[in-house]
Amino acid sequence: MGRKAAEKLFALTGWTLEQRLASIERIAAELVKENRAGHRCTGADVRQWVAKNLYVCSTVFDAPAPKSLVELNKILLKVSDQPRSRLKNKAMFRKAADYVAAHPGATPCQVKRGIDYDQRKVIARWMASPEFLEAVETARLEAARVRKLGRG
Repeated sequence: MGRKAAEKLFALTGWTLEQRLASIERIAAELVKENRAGHRCTGADVRQWVAKNLYVCSTVFDAPAPKSLVELNKILLKVSDQPRSRLKNKAMFRKAADYVAAHPGATPCQVKRGIDYDQRKVIARWMASPEFLEAVETARLEAARVRKLGRG
């Protein structure tokens, strides 16, 4: 439909586009506030209202959805603000770093066999990351420190 067509439609009803967006913002903010207070407003009618208004904002109004509407959608979808870890198997990541520290120049296949972890592509991805290079350097320094203490 587009923004101009929506403005013409709202002119017929006596509303402006900004008034309608403000109304959506106000209602969504109230629902977010109720959810935070412990009143779970997550019924099907609320989910349908959110979905309809997200669609209307993005397609009909050609405007970004109000922040409280997006926040309410996150609550309904149970989206966590915590970022997911990119590293899935930290123990094997550490083993791979230790192996490469002990065997400089090892290929992903050699690391795979050395640590008994059948995920060559994952190991190759790890080996290309700066975090892995840092872990290898830390393992090398730790190994050197242990050797030094053993001689002392």
